[in-house]
Amino acid sequence: MSSDTWKIVIPETVEQAQPEIDLCEQAFQSDPEGGRRTVEANGPQWVRLLQDDHETVAGLYIIDAGQWFGGQRVSCWGICGVVTATHRRGEGGAHYMMSQMVREAHAKGVALSTLYPATVALYRKSGYELAGRNDRWALPVRTLGSYKAPGKAVPFGEDEIDDAMALYRKRATHGNMDRNDLLTEWKTKPHKEVVYRYFLVVDGERCGYMIIDKKRHGGKLLIRDLVTLNPAAKKLAVSVLISHRTMYEKAVWAGSPHDLQLFEGPMFPPDRDYAEQWMMRICHIENALTQRGYRNVTTELHLQIDDDIISENAGRYVLSLRQGKPTVQRGGDGHIRMHVRSLAPLFSSLMTAEELAGAGVLEGDADQLAALTLAFSGPQPWIADSF
Repeated sequence: MSSDTWKIVIPETVEQAQPEIDLCEQAFQSDPEGGRRTVEANGPQWVRLLQDDHETVAGLYIIDAGQWFGGQRVSCWGICGVVTATHRRGEGGAHYMMSQMVREAHAKGVALSTLYPATVALYRKSGYELAGRNDRWALPVRTLGSYKAPGKAVPFGEDEIDDAMALYRKRATHGNMDRNDLLTEWKTKPHKEVVYRYFLVVDGERCGYMIIDKKRHGGKLLIRDLVTLNPAAKKLAVSVLISHRTMYEKAVWAGSPHDLQLFEGPMFPPDRDYAEQWMMRICHIENALTQRGYRNVTTELHLQIDDDIISENAGRYVLSLRQGKPTVQRGGDGHIRMHVRSLAPLFSSLMTAEELAGAGVLEGDADQLAALTLAFSGPQPWIADSF
């Protein structure tokens, strides 16, 4: 069918957002009650519906949050629930809807958009590229001996969730989401789940927290959120996990790409239980380059970036760093050339400029590539949130 009759609709009420809830139930077998709760918590104004003269063709949710890069918060729209009606697939509706969404993000000054892809091809077509990981680790607690670390796990209730999120932001590292209310609720008060929340207290100081779902998930103890600010907190967290060894085979949590790999204790390194890659799109290049944090370097980078969806993004930029402080101007010589897709894994530090050049998706001479890699270098990017 022709896209001439397509239009993007922004619901004003939960009832008007119901088509997105229905489509998600049909496509993902998701709980409609949970979908309605999500719309209520996030606000119906963050749903986008693609409709024609007859029906809703597709829909998505926007999570208005942020993402940390180089120690600085960068504005970001998380995208989830991207779904097309079964009988309308193959018409290009999802690509049309995603293109309109990233243009809207640019118009509103939103720097980034991040999502977990069901299919990489669709999102690459919309300007996204792989940019980081969500690693979930499994510790075989049943096979481990007794282990007791100094400190104690102190229960806390919903009235102290803000205190826990303050610890999360203190830990926030490369790629981590700056959680909005919805992401916080999903971690700390999941729908239809009973969770137990504990501060990790060592020498009288809160140095982390953990949120545990003690329902048996195939013999696994699910840690919904785990934050540790220092080695003492890590040891205490491991102690708490091992204390569940009589009831569970494994403890599972989302963590950094090398979480606990060098831990010194009565355990072997945890296994990777599950890994998921996320994609990112630079929606507003100038704002993204300005908001990000950088190494303490002084350099000037002349970029030429192609963007076939957001025309305002395309063109030449000069990124000037003075002891790591950025200024961005339009223009310059455009010595370093890339598509906006290639900027995402460079921006997130997933890949170096030399690796991107070797893949044939970035051009520049050796000195320019080295300067680009140094400027955008950082820890491996990861996210603990799923959406």
